[in-house]
Amino acid sequence: MVWRTLNTILVVLLVLLPVTAAAEVTQAVVSVEGMSCPFCAFGVEKKLKTVDGTSEVKVDMKGGTATLVAKDGKSLEIGQIGQAVRTAGFTPGRLRITAIGVVKQENENLLLVVRNSSLTIHLLNLPLPLKQQLLALVKSGAVASLSGTVHEHVDDLPAMTPETVLEVTP
Repeated sequence: MVWRTLNTILVVLLVLLPVTAAAEVTQAVVSVEGMSCPFCAFGVEKKLKTVDGTSEVKVDMKGGTATLVAKDGKSLEIGQIGQAVRTAGFTPGRLRITAIGVVKQENENLLLVVRNSSLTIHLLNLPLPLKQQLLALVKSGAVASLSGTVHEHVDDLPAMTPETVLEVTP
């Protein structure tokens, strides 16, 4: 009887875990300063493919950007992106990400907690309508997709200014 109860609890936990920890950085677009030829673009692409969680990299030499797409069920390690660009011999610029996750509130701070990594993102520079939308997500516990620009770390956390917020149905 005890084993049957434990097995039932284990099955319930395994079913609920993906729902309660539903967040990941699914895409990143980084500006790359200094690319001037196809060999430059190839070097950047080669280094960005080493970023943990990456399944695909597309470099736009004329636009000066590189787009990383995460593997299914994985999260891009955004802290490695700038270093990969520097290792390729170029200067990283603006980093824009799309992350799917749960918004939490700690004191007056809004945070996005990311699955498949140890990443928590501090949400900054929020206009009132966007802040109200995020607070509603905190109350409901709903999963959301946020896209925005990443900034320097705040209180040991990376920071992001969200530009779009969409509720995601699991």
